[in-house]
Amino acid sequence: MYSKPKKIGSIEIKNRFIRSATFEGMATEDGYITDKHLKLYKKLAEGGIGLIITGYGYVQET
Repeated sequence: MYSKPKKIGSIEIKNRFIRSATFEGMATEDGYITDKHLKLYKKLAEGGIGLIITGYGYVQET
């Protein structure tokens, strides 16, 4: 049931597991992603998450 491919509009995802946008607090002070980010998203993808909605890494003051 959960491991079957699903469609969101015209996009097919491999299952119904969705990781919502989350602030990880791993960006550099300049707002760049880090190796920690890459390792986290790789682990999530390899672990079977069907869709990953990335969070923000940095908020710039204006």
